[in-house]
Amino acid sequence: MAQCTAKSKRTGDRCKANAVNGYTVCRMHGAGSPSKGRPGGGDGRPIVTGRYSLAHRKSLEEKAAAFANDPQPGNLLGELTLMRALLQDYLDRFPDRERLPFDDIARIFDMTDAIGRLVERIAKIIAATSLTQSDIKHLQERFTLALLTYIPDADTRLAILRFIFEDSGAVIPGDGARFIEG
Repeated sequence: MAQCTAKSKRTGDRCKANAVNGYTVCRMHGAGSPSKGRPGGGDGRPIVTGRYSLAHRKSLEEKAAAFANDPQPGNLLGELTLMRALLQDYLDRFPDRERLPFDDIARIFDMTDAIGRLVERIAKIIAATSLTQSDIKHLQERFTLALLTYIPDADTRLAILRFIFEDSGAVIPGDGARFIEG
């Protein structure tokens, strides 16, 4: 068998390993590299082992498509539920009244901190997307003005109000007198 032709940069000595058949160098110095069909690059073939396998890529594509088609992408309640379940599962591993190692205590605090941050994020989303009392009052005033401006017939205005309020179970303010009189 032929000797590897690679040389050390530091000493200039030649590698003492045998060259791989069909190559002038050993496996450590590039024989059978990705450009020759080995996993890892060069020839365009995907890696077929571990977390980079085609099956895993397909699974990730399906999950990404499901998340992309989520009708409520800002709804983080599922994530919150999962985090709480994982924390409870972690806590259930320890017997009652047993001292916990420092690493486990730190991990528990990290998990509860992450849950707290997620709860704060959910609260911010809810606050940013919900109507305040002043928003509702403004909408009522604008709606009243639009009814009085664009619908001259009092009976039609009252019919519209009844139609709007019937599904909500709310009562028409002042029995609609303010909307009828114009």
